[in-house]
Amino acid sequence: MKHGEFECDWIARFDNYKAIVRVNDTCVQLCLWDTAGQEDYDRLRPLSYPQTDVFLVCFSLESQASFQNAEHKWFPEIKHHCADVPTILVGTKLDIRENTTRSNAEGKQEDKRTSAVLYNQGLAMANKMECVKYVECSAKTQKGVKYVFDQAIKAVLNSRRAGRAKRATILDIFLICFSLDDSYSFQNVEDKWIPEVRHYCPFVPFILIGTKLDLRYENKDAENEASSKGNSFVSYKDGRSLSNKVNAAGYIECSALTQKGVKSAFDEAVRTVLTTTKTKKGKTTFLCTL
Repeated sequence: MKHGEFECDWIARFDNYKAIVRVNDTCVQLCLWDTAGQEDYDRLRPLSYPQTDVFLVCFSLESQASFQNAEHKWFPEIKHHCADVPTILVGTKLDIRENTTRSNAEGKQEDKRTSAVLYNQGLAMANKMECVKYVECSAKTQKGVKYVFDQAIKAVLNSRRAGRAKRATILDIFLICFSLDDSYSFQNVEDKWIPEVRHYCPFVPFILIGTKLDLRYENKDAENEASSKGNSFVSYKDGRSLSNKVNAAGYIECSALTQKGVKSAFDEAVRTVLTTTKTKKGKTTFLCTL
């Protein structure tokens, strides 16, 4: 299926498609990479795997051989190259299985045995391979196709949330930075970044850092330009006031250009970790997130 049209004479190839879809009021750009499964492409195919957010492992519901191939070839290959990426098992050609089942029920076929893969078989395989979901669809009738991609998007969003929660257990301190020449950046600290940090890591200390200190004192032209646009430089008093308001462990101003205050920022981060957490004996490394 391409551009919503079913291709009767489909040829296996490498191709990619993009689409804007909405799931639970979230607008997502979906980029689909369609890879060729022939052995001739075994070395080329993994080149498309980096930065993949979710895999759709597809097999034909009318073929037990295709079904077994998912377990013996595709899952091992994916786990080898992208062990931590979520996978969804997808049974395709649902219309053929449904037509076969209907014909058997009406007695139109003498041999009522069929090689079609049943739903319970697919579900068992998905559980065995630790897939996040098992779905079935038909590109010809469009039945289940939208559901497949909705589940793929949800798998990615859930995986990212889980990743954030996992990182929260190993972080020692946050450095929440804003630009001293941008009052909107300063406001974003209170409106966005601090609520996010508190949501995922409520017990991890953070330091508030004002960057681009050189611009506030040395570039009057930049200050005048910012003022003309309704923006303004953030004063030390304002930065310190916000730091106290949000219970930050400290407030530092620095300039990456002149290096002024940079060492102080990291020294303060280390001191904060040492004084607010009980570290294990011999521990000398800390994880700091900017």
